[in-house]
Amino acid sequence: MRTKSLLNSARRLAWALVLSLAACSPPAQWIAVTGEDAREMVLFKSDLSVQHVTPLAASDFGGASTLTAVFARDGASFYVAHTGSSGSYLSLIRRSDGRVLGRRDFSPGLTPRTLMLTRDARTLIVTASPATGGRVGTISLLFSDSFIERSRIEPCRGHPVGLAVLPDLDRGYTRCHGDEATVIEVDVALGRVANTMALDQGAGLAPHARRCGPGGIALSPSGNVLLIPCSASGSLLYLDRLTLQVLDSIPVGVGAHHIAAAPRDPVALVTFPDSNAASLIDLARRSIIARIITPGNPGAVDISGDGRMGYILCGGESEPRTLLMFDLRTQDIENTVRMAPGSQTLTIWPGKWSPTMRWR
Repeated sequence: MRTKSLLNSARRLAWALVLSLAACSPPAQWIAVTGEDAREMVLFKSDLSVQHVTPLAASDFGGASTLTAVFARDGASFYVAHTGSSGSYLSLIRRSDGRVLGRRDFSPGLTPRTLMLTRDARTLIVTASPATGGRVGTISLLFSDSFIERSRIEPCRGHPVGLAVLPDLDRGYTRCHGDEATVIEVDVALGRVANTMALDQGAGLAPHARRCGPGGIALSPSGNVLLIPCSASGSLLYLDRLTLQVLDSIPVGVGAHHIAAAPRDPVALVTFPDSNAASLIDLARRSIIARIITPGNPGAVDISGDGRMGYILCGGESEPRTLLMFDLRTQDIENTVRMAPGSQTLTIWPGKWSPTMRWR
């Protein structure tokens, strides 16, 4: 009986350890940056002190420009969107040596802008804007292992910008900029538009919504609120995720554009490309915690899976860029590293959905 009791205790302890590990948020292990020349992907460790360069074969990419990239779920490879004189295409590239594991030509007349994997890593979501002369943007849902398109959605007459995905309910959200500024809810499982709301409909509760302007999109840590920075009005809008109605707005400054929300703490980073600055926002108290002066125009921004560090890629198109690491708890810039001109994409692994037991 004593042996049985000890075995049961050991099992309970093992399960407690597994659950505690599963609840731990993963810190960043790789921060990957690439640029328009598409010749290499530069990978940094979490403190930016060590780097590894993944070459991208010239024969595979030629003169194509890299538009965006995102890590695969296990961190061993990443998905990349390219565009060139012959059109646009998507690739799956191995992190260790740059080998192309898969490739697909993208639809003619469309330029992929945002890539995101669903939580189960089975679906790659791609937002795409129309080429010159086109008017209808798309959201494509592709099988991540084969790049076969299982569904294509035309959410609006304009350019879908940014993407936020709620993993447990198969819901995705994007902003469209064109004839009017709208927020689109997509049913990822069914491959269709579930809801649409023009931002100016929220003018009664948030007058600044009527002239929002372009910007990014993010979900609050609870998943109940959509966060919309408005570059024209300088407001950060809070939208009810279920109805897409504006609940509230707070002033954060004209030029607010990109946004990244922490996975668990109610904080977000908002960048201001025209003023070389970023702000750390307390989402619960609706206030600015800290203002960060950046070395150049801040572009891509992301937050590590454990919510401790924010990473911002700064600099103009033709000048050397800087990758900045910011501690969200102490509000200190922990490190910076110089990058080659043209660097424009930023992706972190493990992300907030990466399984901790598969770290490499």
